Amino acid sequence: MPSTDSQFSGPIVAAAAEVAAAVSAKALFAYVGAVRDLPALHAAVGQATNLILVCRTPEEEKTAKALGVPFLSVPRFELTRMGQIKMAALIAFSQQLLKQDDVFVFLSGVVGRELDTLVTM
Repeated sequence: MPSTDSQFSGPIVAAAAEVAAAVSAKALFAYVGAVRDLPALHAAVGQATNLILVCRTPEEEKTAKALGVPFLSVPRFELTRMGQIKMAALIAFSQQLLKQDDVFVFLSGVVGRELDTLVTM
């Protein structure tokens, strides 16, 4: 059993990429602050799925831009995991990044720690 955040989040990133491919997800959203190895996430996500990074700060936006990955900016509120997902989904729909009947995957976690949550909708 994994004993550190890094050991735990690596398998979740791999599982998210696998799930996204299996369900033909339009997008995989990941909170930048929760993913420690963004290049590995970017490499894991297949070309059929759009990786969209969710940014809470200007520094996270710079990170996303440097990777050349599309990003979505959300307000910097401390929310539960599902609150984070709901907030990002609402903004993604409002910006037409998602449409009705789209399947998408989310990676999130507790603010200030690595990811620990994988949700498919």
